[in-house]
Amino acid sequence: MLYARNDANIRVEQICSIPTRDILWLRVNGILIINFYRHEGNPEPLDYLLYKQEVPEKCLVAGDFNAYRCFWQPGVRSARYGTAIAEWAAHNGLGLLNAPGKATHVRGNSIDLAFANIPAADALIEDHLFTGSDNFTISITFPGGALLPARTARPRLSSEEKTKGFEELARAGVVELPRPAAGSRHVQVARQGLRQAVRRAKRRFWQRILEGAESNQDVYKVMRWSRRPSPFRAPPIQVGGAVYETQTEKADALRAEILERRVAADDIPDPWVPEVRASHRASTAGYASRRAHACTSTGNTSLGVDGITVRMLRRAWNHIGEAVREQYEGCLYQDYHPACFRVAGQSA
Repeated sequence: MLYARNDANIRVEQICSIPTRDILWLRVNGILIINFYRHEGNPEPLDYLLYKQEVPEKCLVAGDFNAYRCFWQPGVRSARYGTAIAEWAAHNGLGLLNAPGKATHVRGNSIDLAFANIPAADALIEDHLFTGSDNFTISITFPGGALLPARTARPRLSSEEKTKGFEELARAGVVELPRPAAGSRHVQVARQGLRQAVRRAKRRFWQRILEGAESNQDVYKVMRWSRRPSPFRAPPIQVGGAVYETQTEKADALRAEILERRVAADDIPDPWVPEVRASHRASTAGYASRRAHACTSTGNTSLGVDGITVRMLRRAWNHIGEAVREQYEGCLYQDYHPACFRVAGQSA
């Protein structure tokens, strides 16, 4: 397990690269801390650490490696992937923080290791800090760095004066919002330019394909691209008690039942009438009060992701309500909603 102090100057982020209980990742103030445990019966964590784990600029790797190497325990023979671990550390620029020859286990072995690529980092084996395990405690220290920039505080309206000031800011911001006319000449010129650019790109693409066609196979690919077959097949039809599946049988049956009889009551219903979806157009007549009630009268008083409370929204609604309506109607008209609208806490 990993514990981090709850402090305003400490920013902690937990990372889970692979679903395993033998490796824990924690990013603290830009430093990646990897807590590693190697079990002899499970080689996957060690393989991931040696061959898949990327080592960033500031990284600490510590844990029970359960490996032997003369690099950290002089006088022993390399065993249990000790050579591979030493080569991995040298390749990634990780230095050993342990004091060579200092035992980390009650049996006198040095199997708990700490590697880091942080200058002036140091590790001290605290054998007097007994935790109930057969491994000793390793205390690792880093040099002090610059404090994190202070986070922007959420807006708070603690007085009527601040509330009025916020309302004035909202009014000024709405006035400065650009509102180009939908049918302006600038928009039409841009639309025409876009269509011309797309046509030129398509023309150049097909010209390049046709000029590069040198064999029958190339010609076949061009014809296959230009005439895409339909992914759907026409279902069989039933006339009377007979079922027709082939195109010839269907044509004969339709000619006999429709063209030759010429009776409108005997016509076979067309099964291929396309289903046209009615486009959504929001009706705005008579809903101004309902929109204001939906956005400013909710019982949820918790802060949104932007820190705006319902009370603040209620005070600014007289100035921003029309702009909010235009934005949402534009989204409905274009059938597209930006990501910020999808996670909105309030919506009309």
